[in-house]
Amino acid sequence: MKKIVLLIAILLLVLTSCNSENSSQMTTFEEVHHDHDVSVDVEELISKSTHIFVGTAIEVVDTINLSRDFNDPTKPDPQRESIGERILFSPSTTLKGDVIDDEILLVSLKSVELPSPELNGKMKKYDIPYYNEIMIGEEVIVFVYENPELSKIFPNDRRQFEPASSPYIFTLSSDKVLKLIEKDEDVKKQFIDKEFNIEKLLKAIEKNKK
Repeated sequence: MKKIVLLIAILLLVLTSCNSENSSQMTTFEEVHHDHDVSVDVEELISKSTHIFVGTAIEVVDTINLSRDFNDPTKPDPQRESIGERILFSPSTTLKGDVIDDEILLVSLKSVELPSPELNGKMKKYDIPYYNEIMIGEEVIVFVYENPELSKIFPNDRRQFEPASSPYIFTLSSDKVLKLIEKDEDVKKQFIDKEFNIEKLLKAIEKNKK
C-alpha cells in the first residue's frame, strides 16, 4: 500500500488534523514530510507508477487549492490553502500504461497549511521540499500515478496524474542517459539510481510486467 504520497491522502491527513479538537492529535508538517513516500531505486519507482511517459511540459495551466471542504470535497476549503500546480504535459512516448496520444495534466502539491508547534497550533504555510519544477519545453521522463479522485474533485476533459513517488522526474540526455531531477536532499540520499541508461529502464519495465 502506498504511504502518504498521493495528494488526496495528504489532504485527507490535513483535514483530519485541522478538524481535530485535540491539539495533541494534530499532524505536523514534520510528520507529513517524514512519512512521504520515497522510492529507493528505479524498480520500486516503476512498480508504484501506473504510467511512465517521455514528453514535454507545455505550460502551467493554473494553481488550485487542493484543500477541500470537509463536507463537500468538490468545493475548496474556505479557511485554508494547500496550493497545487497543474501543468499541461504532452507525452511523446508511453513506456508503461495505456498509450495516451492527447495532452494530460500533471498535478503537484507546492505548499500546505498545517498546525505549527512554534505557533501553539496555529496554521502555518509550509513549502513542500519534494516539489520539483518541470522546465517548460524540456524533454523529460515522468513516473506518475493516475488518481481517479483528482478527476472527481477537479473535473476536466484531460486525464490527470500526480507523482507516483519521489523522485519522479528525470531528464533524458542525447546519449540516452536518465538523470535525476530532485531538490530534496533526503530523497537524493535514499534513491540510489541517480543516473542510468534507457536500456536499464526498459528492462526493468518489462520485468515489472511479469
